[in-house]
Amino acid sequence: MTSARRPPRALRDSAQLRLSDFQEPSATSDWQEKRYDVASTTNIMGIGTNLDWQNKGEIELRLANKFQKVTFTAGQANDAKSSDLIMRVAIFADSKEIETVDVPFNDAHAFEVKAANVNALKITLTPLDQKQEVPVYTQSTTGVIFNVKAE
Repeated sequence: MTSARRPPRALRDSAQLRLSDFQEPSATSDWQEKRYDVASTTNIMGIGTNLDWQNKGEIELRLANKFQKVTFTAGQANDAKSSDLIMRVAIFADSKEIETVDVPFNDAHAFEVKAANVNALKITLTPLDQKQEVPVYTQSTTGVIFNVKAE
């Protein structure tokens, strides 16, 4: 039996956002809110999901056109199964791709996204091998976003 998640609460200006602030993730995702170690950042509260040849992470904020920017940091958990994958972070504002960055293992990339007049802000995390292709089925990583704020 699965429990229904409640709808996201109204976002608070400049408060650190939690998993419960995001729209319902897709049924195939396994987003978890817990403490992670990412590159040189240790024991940070973050939102993470397993990424492999079948699963990419997708998560969305509904901003209701009330914020000027969203900031967050993205990286791969230090205890991820594979350390040789790249995590492609793509950001969409109202279905338009506005930024894409490839984040290697042992790196944490800080994002500052302009969010004026944006209702839906979607973040996707896609694992890639060193050839920029879908990884083989034995490779996986854990994508993590943390320090998420809407201002």
